[in-house]
Amino acid sequence: MKVSVIVPVYKTEKFIYRCLDSILNQSLHDIEIIVVNDCTPDNSMRIVTEYAHKDKRLHIINNPINLGPMLTRKVGYQQAIGDYILFCDSDDYLPIDALERMYVAIEQSKADIVVSAYTYIGVNGEKTKIINRISGGEASYDAYLALFDNELKHSLCAKIYSRKLFANYEYETFEKQANAEDFVLFCQLLKHVTKIQCIETSTYNYCQNLLSATQSYSDDKFLSFVNAINWQFTFFKGMNELENKSFADILNSILTLLKAGCKKNIILKIDSEILASMSFPVLRKYLPLPKIVLLYSLFEFPMFCSFYSYCGRLKKKLLLLHD
Repeated sequence: MKVSVIVPVYKTEKFIYRCLDSILNQSLHDIEIIVVNDCTPDNSMRIVTEYAHKDKRLHIINNPINLGPMLTRKVGYQQAIGDYILFCDSDDYLPIDALERMYVAIEQSKADIVVSAYTYIGVNGEKTKIINRISGGEASYDAYLALFDNELKHSLCAKIYSRKLFANYEYETFEKQANAEDFVLFCQLLKHVTKIQCIETSTYNYCQNLLSATQSYSDDKFLSFVNAINWQFTFFKGMNELENKSFADILNSILTLLKAGCKKNIILKIDSEILASMSFPVLRKYLPLPKIVLLYSLFEFPMFCSFYSYCGRLKKKLLLLHD
């Protein structure tokens, strides 16, 4: 078996036809499709079952309870028997030669992971090709730098993985992790990578459907985001340059949470060491001044006052030096 394609399913009955058709009609035939039902309440699995009766390459696994996307993918890759593993979300789909191109690329390069470009399809059908790059080289360290420099997207999709990365190592996972779950797993995978390579061919169609485009954040999703922030802080601790880049990324994530309306009681669940580091002199190393002002003003009024007071003292020192 050359490739195992893992497809988690939850509330995607409108799109599951397109997803399965795109995989089953691939130019590469020596594949298996593992569909993991995460207790979807709609008719998605009735549709999947119809496909499974017609094509024996499609296998169904039913979760006993709703686990969320992170653990659902784990259920899938633990059962995979292909030489390589690829993930496809059930509301997205693949170009007809995607698996063949990815298989050839990883076989020829002898890489642990091959990353492709992907096509973003907006709610009105507009298409944008997104290129993944790793400028520094082909080692895991280079990939981490590319992640924080936004050259490389952390999505598990549009990537093909050697199955040994999943068979030989155990990864930390969280039940019902609804935000940044791809980032958490991808960072752990990279730790065991000797070689990662990018190709510029688009092998994945990422579809922004109307439901997800208008979906608002809930407290549970905010908490999920905070869990990922705390995990990230611990994971990159002591990694020198990567720790610094990770901390800057965390600060931007906190700012995103605040702008999205995250409640203070949830923000305060962020690791106390992170919150204790949010003094102006520290922040100035990582963020431009406008972002610091916004962060303080959104986070807590006393912190904003402290920042304003610091600026006043700094101004006096500069005036004295000028005199």
